[in-house]
Amino acid sequence: MADTLKKGALRLKFKYFALEPEVKFLTDRETMESILEFINGQGPPFIPEPVKRDERTNVYCDTKHKFRLYSRGVECRARENQDAEGEHEYYRYDVKTPANLDRPNFGPDKDGIFFRREYDNKGPDMHPALEQFKIGKLKKYLKGLFNKELIAWVKGSFTRSKFSFPPTGYPSSKLEIAFETGRYSTMDNKHKSENMYIIELELKSGKVEALVSAIEQIQERYPGKLHICNKTKGQMGLEWAKQYMDETQQQNFAEATIKRQSRDKGPTARM
Repeated sequence: MADTLKKGALRLKFKYFALEPEVKFLTDRETMESILEFINGQGPPFIPEPVKRDERTNVYCDTKHKFRLYSRGVECRARENQDAEGEHEYYRYDVKTPANLDRPNFGPDKDGIFFRREYDNKGPDMHPALEQFKIGKLKKYLKGLFNKELIAWVKGSFTRSKFSFPPTGYPSSKLEIAFETGRYSTMDNKHKSENMYIIELELKSGKVEALVSAIEQIQERYPGKLHICNKTKGQMGLEWAKQYMDETQQQNFAEATIKRQSRDKGPTARM
């Protein structure tokens, strides 16, 4: 993995491809509000740009049987994008995969950073089809799944605020910090999780070391209050929803979990 991501390199050969390192922290409401107050005071290393807020509901999809995407460390989500007035613009589909499809690592590295490929596309409704993502190495990695029906298993509804800033000591790098408050719910809305408070740091351009430095600084400022999350939101959502699946679905999910563990090669050192 190269230490530097140039702006123009975030979108590479494929129109809908990006690789953006990120770390997620789980925290509580009081800590999140404290950090937001600190940022609004423009204290270093956070130098906010104009705040962008939005509310979004992600629907996480997997195959109808066997949870074949989950077993390969892949997420597929759908959501409706709206304009500034809240009017419907389009439906967006995202497929996220491990960065290295030859030796996949499904979790973060030693610093808590996820490196994932992200492909996005558009469609007419909330029902993504894998056929849209039959490109490059993804075509090989998802072999045998392009004709499988995808169904929605769980929803994640989050309110999000985000700021961009150059971290202290890395003026040519750009990070984004996002604050998300929300919860998961079953597709029939009969069951809802407790509220979650997630803080995400993402490298938009520059050096990975800039992200590592920001992780260390925010942890030092709020000791014991920020817990690095070693799971993605899609993974957490499916695992939460498991308790509401029927017996056959739970068995399929358990088998997919075993396959997932056997395929996960673990983190490798960054180059």
